[in-house]
Amino acid sequence: MFFNSRSLLAAALVVVGALEASAQALEFKPILDLKDYTVGPDSMKRDSTRPPLELVPISDPGFLTHGRALRRAVTGKEAFDVRSAETFYWGAYVGDNIYIANFTLSAPDDDELIMPLERFSKQLKSLKCGTPGQPIVMEFSDQESFEYALSAWDWVNKEDVNKFTLVTEPDQCYKGDNRSPYLVKTITFDKENFTANVQAEEQEWSKVARNFRLNLGHQPVPPATANVTHPHLQRREAGKEFDIAHSFNGNLFNFDVQSPTTAGMAMNADAEITTAGRILSDFDIVMESVTDIIDKIPNPDIKLPDIKLPDLNPFDKRAAGLKREVGLPKDVKLTITPQDVTASFLLKLHADGTLGKPLDWSMSPAIDIPIYGFKVGGIIEIGPFLTMSAHYGSTALEGTGDLKMGANGTLDNSAKLSVQMTDVTKNSFENWTPKITGIEPTFSAEFTGNMKAWAELALVIKAEVMGKWGYQAGFEAQLPYFQADLVGTKEPTGVCNSTKTVGIDLKASVGIDLSLQAGSVKGAAAASQSLFTTQWPLYTTCLAIGADNAKTATDATATGTDTVEPTGTEAIPTGTDATLTGTDAEDTGPIETGMPTETGVSNLPTFRPEQQD
Repeated sequence: MFFNSRSLLAAALVVVGALEASAQALEFKPILDLKDYTVGPDSMKRDSTRPPLELVPISDPGFLTHGRALRRAVTGKEAFDVRSAETFYWGAYVGDNIYIANFTLSAPDDDELIMPLERFSKQLKSLKCGTPGQPIVMEFSDQESFEYALSAWDWVNKEDVNKFTLVTEPDQCYKGDNRSPYLVKTITFDKENFTANVQAEEQEWSKVARNFRLNLGHQPVPPATANVTHPHLQRREAGKEFDIAHSFNGNLFNFDVQSPTTAGMAMNADAEITTAGRILSDFDIVMESVTDIIDKIPNPDIKLPDIKLPDLNPFDKRAAGLKREVGLPKDVKLTITPQDVTASFLLKLHADGTLGKPLDWSMSPAIDIPIYGFKVGGIIEIGPFLTMSAHYGSTALEGTGDLKMGANGTLDNSAKLSVQMTDVTKNSFENWTPKITGIEPTFSAEFTGNMKAWAELALVIKAEVMGKWGYQAGFEAQLPYFQADLVGTKEPTGVCNSTKTVGIDLKASVGIDLSLQAGSVKGAAAASQSLFTTQWPLYTTCLAIGADNAKTATDATATGTDTVEPTGTEAIPTGTDATLTGTDAEDTGPIETGMPTETGVSNLPTFRPEQQD
C-alpha cells in the first residue's frame, strides 16, 4: 500500500541525456554558466558526490559485444585517404551491460576534411608529436606509402581555407593525452627522407565539431564475455553505475497532542523505504552547422548567446554583415528503460486523539542518492541527481493505537519511454504499469478517517556538450498517492464475519502520475508535460481487532490474538482487482476493473479517470 507508483516510475527515469524538454518543439539555448542552470527542489542543486563513469576509447565495439571485430579494417594505401566523415567509439561496462558511445564527426564543406591517425599510424615507421609549437613529424616506411599520402594530403596546401581535422589516439602524443583533434593548416613533405611535417594545433572538440552525431546506447553482455574482451573497462567499484539502490529506516515526524500541526492528536510516524535496480538510458543527438549573418562589426568577443536563432535569414541583414557558422542541435532523442527496478514503502504510525486540522507533511530536506553519470572526455558529460523523500497526509483521523501499512512495487524490464525532444508528437510510452502488491496491514485499535502516504523520487539530469551547450531535464513524483479510507465498527454479535466485536472497514487505492519537468536557462522552468495519470483500487477488506468476545447463540468462544486478522475479502488478494499482476492493462478499464489503461502512444496523452467515491 502506501507506495506511490508514480514515485517508482520517476525512479525509473534516471538518465535522460543532454537536452531540454517541453510539450512543444524545443528551443535549444546556450548556457553561460552551468552552475546557474537548475530545476527541481533545492536539494538537487548541489554537485554530485560521485565521479562520472568515463568511457574509454575503443577501435571496434564488436570486440565488446560479439568478441570479434565487426568494423572493416582499412589496410594498404587506403588508410591514408582523408574523409568527409569519420566515426569514433568509446565504451564502458555497466553491470551486465556494455555502453558504447558512437561519435560521427562530419565535414560537409569542400574546404575541410578529417584524417584519423588510428587508420594508418601502424603503417608509419615513426611518429613524433606532443611538443607545443612543434610540428607533428610522420616518417613513412616506404616510398609508395609516402607518395600516396603526399597526393592525398597536399590538398591542404592548395588554398588558405583548406584544413584537416587530424584526430590522435590516447597517449599517442604524450602520456595522459585523450583522443584529441588537431587543426592542420599546412604539411611540408620531405621526399628524400619520406617524412611529412604537419603544422597542427591541438583544439577543443567544440572548435572543430560543428556537424556531428553522438549516440550513446547499451547492450546486454554476459559477464564471462566482459571479463575476457576488455577487462580494462571494468570499474574498481563494479556494479555501482546507474544503481538506484538505497534504503531509509527511521522517524518521519513526531507531534505531541499540543502541536498546532495536528491540533489535538499525538502522532508519531516511522518509515522503511528501499529502492533497488538500475535505470538505463540511450540517447542520440545530432548537431548541424547553421550560417548566420550577424549585423555587427566583426569582433572576436562575439559570444554564441549573441546569435539570435530567429534572425538566421540572411536576407534580413545588410550585405556588409558578418557571416558565421555555428553548431545547433537538430535532433535529440532519448530512450529510458528500467532494469530490475523495485521499491518498497512501509509506514508505521502511532496516533492518539482526534486530528483537529488537515495534515499534509513532506520530508525536508530530501535524501540524496548519489549516482554515477557518464563522461566522454572533451565531448559530453551527463550527471544525474536523485533524491528520495516521503509524504503523509490526512484530512480526518480519530483513534488511539498503532498501525502498519505498506506496499511493494516492481517495474517490468520491457518498459520503455522514447522521447523525441524536438517533436513530441513522435513520443512513445509503453509497459510502465507497475506490479503492486500490498503488505498485510495491522491495527492495534479502532481508527476512523483517511490517510495518504507515498515515497517520492525526484531527479534532475544535467548534461554539458563540449563545454558549450548545457541542457537539463527532470522527472518528479508529486502526487497522487496511496489512499486508505478507514471506518471503525463495533458490533456485540461480531464484525468482519468473526467473533471479535471491534473492526475496521478498509478501502485502499493507488495511483500513478508521471510527469516530465523541463528546465531552461537560469533555472526557470520551461514546461511540464504529463505523461501518464490514472488511479485504481488496491483492495477492500474488513479487519477484526481485539478479543474474541462476541455474543452468539451457542456462546461459542473462538481463540485469537490481539493482532489484526483480515477476514472477508482478502487483504492481499492475488490475480484480482486488488493487485497489478498477470492482467493485461489493455483489456481492462482504469477504475471499474481495478486496472489502469496504458498503451504505447504518440505525444504521451494524459489519462485522468474520475476518482471513485
